[in-house]
Amino acid sequence: MSTEQKKVLIATYIVEECFKIPIGLDLENEDQVKEWGVKYNTLYIVLANDKVLEIQPQNWIHNYDYKYPSNDETKIYDADEYGYEDDEWEYFDCQTGETQ
Repeated sequence: MSTEQKKVLIATYIVEECFKIPIGLDLENEDQVKEWGVKYNTLYIVLANDKVLEIQPQNWIHNYDYKYPSNDETKIYDADEYGYEDDEWEYFDCQTGETQ
C-alpha cells in the first residue's frame, strides 16, 4: 500500500462529481502540471511535457452533458478526508509523465 496521499478533485455542478487524481501527481505543482480544468464532466490535465491526461468522473450520476462546473468551482481534497475509499488508483510517474 502506498504511503503517498490520495487526492480527488471535486467539480461542483448542481451535483458533485469526483475525479481521481493519479497518486504522485500534484495539480498545484507547476513543475508537473501546466494547467488543468473540468469541461463536459471530464478532468483535463496538461502536464509539463505537454501530454494531456483526460480523467473521467467516478460517480456518473446523470447521463447529462455537463460543460463547466458552477461558478468554475473546483476544489482539491485529500481522498480520505472527503470520504472516498477505493483500492484501485493510478500512479503518476514524475520522470516519464505517464500514469500507471
